[in-house]
Amino acid sequence: MLPVGAALRSLLDEAVRDVEQVAAAGEDTISQRLLTFLRIWHRERGTVVRVAIVLGLTRAHVAHQIQRPALELVVRRFLDLAWRTQRST
Repeated sequence: MLPVGAALRSLLDEAVRDVEQVAAAGEDTISQRLLTFLRIWHRERGTVVRVAIVLGLTRAHVAHQIQRPALELVVRRFLDLAWRTQRST
């Protein structure tokens, strides 16, 4: 089970890294907020409340307007990476 868990973790880390790279290339507010969310949530293991404090927004706004789209992008990238891995084996 450990190798499967490590492989899944590796895919998740890669998916987050890919989304972060795209967000970092964007100069708009939404991209920068997504980047901040992913940095705090994934890298620092922070909470939505922590993101809200850093961004000066409400927890509800972060949860609905930033967290949801950020996680959707990460999930889509994760599935894309997983599908490619499956096809190459």
